[in-house]
Amino acid sequence: MKSGFVQLLEKVSKEAFDEQSGLIEKYFIEWEDDEEQIDDVIVIQL
Repeated sequence: MKSGFVQLLEKVSKEAFDEQSGLIEKYFIEWEDDEEQIDDVIVIQL
């Protein structure tokens, strides 16, 4: 079973390169909801 993040990366990989970061950012904002951010997250796109 794949993690939700891996599934997200597979899903956005089908989108245009310049749209991918916006989709990932939107996912994190929705996922975070009203919770306080306690960890830093970095995603490097090649």
